[in-house]
Amino acid sequence: MKKFLVGAFALVSLAMPLQASAEGITASSEALLHQMDEASQNLNYELSYILIKKNSIEPLRYRHALENGE
Repeated sequence: MKKFLVGAFALVSLAMPLQASAEGITASSEALLHQMDEASQNLNYELSYILIKKNSIEPLRYRHALENGE
């Protein structure tokens, strides 16, 4: 589950423009984290990656979708 959240946050963060103002770095970072949290719960997305272990390779795909607002 932790890997999924990290992957989801990484995916969402790539879609959001980064703000590079020196004065509002802390505030904008906190706002971006809040937006990422909201997006991970309220948007539809699909994440796929490959899990490589010592003796195996396993493709993984996670999907998050809302149906009727749930």
